[in-house]
Amino acid sequence: MFRLAVAVSLLLSPPFARFAQNLQSSDPFAFSLAPQSVAALTVGASVTDVILNANVTSILGADYETGTGTFKAKGASESWVDLSLGSGIRSDVRSVTNSAPAGAWAKNGGNSTAYAGHNLYSSSPSQVGPPQ
Repeated sequence: MFRLAVAVSLLLSPPFARFAQNLQSSDPFAFSLAPQSVAALTVGASVTDVILNANVTSILGADYETGTGTFKAKGASESWVDLSLGSGIRSDVRSVTNSAPAGAWAKNGGNSTAYAGHNLYSSSPSQVGPPQ
C-alpha cells in the first residue's frame, strides 16, 4: 500500500505529469486525495528515500519500447532511473550540489551525456527527487 501511495504521488508530481497529460484534466477532488493518502500511510512521517519498480513505456521519436524501470531517490538532492528496454538499459542520474543541479544519462553502461542545464530545473519545489 505504501508503494502505491508513493507511485501516486510521483505520478502527480510535475516532472511525471507532463508525460500523462490526461491527469491534468482530472477532477480536483481526486488530486486532493493523493496527499491525504500519503499522509495517512506515513502517519505524518517525512519520506526521504524511495525505490519504485514499475513497468514502463518509452517513446523517443518513432521508437516505442516497453520494459521495466527502477526509480531511486535519496532525499531531495539525488535520483537515479534505470530503464530496462528491448534496446538495452538506459540510466539517468540527477543531483544537486551547492544549489547547482547536474544530471547525465547513459545507455548500456557506455559514456555518459550531460543534460543541458535548462532540462535540470523543476517548475515545482514539491517534486520527488532533484533538483529543487
